[in-house]
Parts: sequence; structure tokens; C-alpha cells
Amino acid sequence: MDNDKEIERYLDEQNRASPWLTSVKYDTAMLKQLQKFKLVKNEELLEHRFSKMKKGYFDFTDVSGKKLHVSFNTVFSVRQSTKIINRDSCQILTFSTNESSYTIKDVIPGGNPEIIVVDKYYFMLGYIFDLTIYEICYK
Repeated sequence: MDNDKEIERYLDEQNRASPWLTSVKYDTAMLKQLQKFKLVKNEELLEHRFSKMKKGYFDFTDVSGKKLHVSFNTVFSVRQSTKIINRDSCQILTFSTNESSYTIKDVIPGGNPEIIVVDKYYFMLGYIFDLTIYEICYK
């Protein structure tokens, strides 16, 4: 593109667009659940349906009334994971990003909600979004 206004209009359009699900293989049943909870429309992630992570942690009450404290720890590992801190808290190990958001929905049938995290980061002239679902399991 040669025209600065045309370039600016294109970049604005890209910033307003919803990200597409592009994984080579994804679970179509899970896609239907994400659509049911209006987190995805067609194959577009609806970023505005997630809460911005402001403090690096949040608390919520599960279906049994038990309070759970969830904190985030940025790591530079190859994969994301979790670790249990004690009976009522856990820590999600994640990549370092200032643009993480989350929601809590029961997308895996069973009555107990899952933590759905979207990490957004800028890479090579565009944004990449990682959607991870953490199932809460009690021992």
C-alpha cells in the first residue's frame, strides 16, 4: 500500500476485528460449548466477553459455595500448567503478558465451572491469542 490513509484504515480495521480460531485441530464439541456461552461466534473469539486481568489474581465461589483463590505466575516455560498452593487456592503458570483476560463458565458438562483464559500478545506485526481452559478438579 502506498497511501498512508489506506494503511491507517487497514490497521484500524485489523485492530477492530475479532480473532479467528486457527488451530489445526480443535474439538468441535468444545467449539459448540464456547458458542453456547457466546464466547465464540461462528469461529471468531469474542474478546469483549472476557474480563481483563488487572491484579494477577481473582477469587470466585464454585457451585458448592467453596471460595477459590486463583493467582497467575508468569514463567518462561515451554508449556502452561497449574499448581495447587493449598486446599482453596491454585496458581496458573502462564507466559508473561499484560493483556490476559478470563471468564468462568461451565463449558465442560458436569456442573462445575471452568476457568477460561485468553492470553494476547503482539508478535511479528500482529496479535496472537491463546485460549486455555482449566478444569477445576477436587481431590
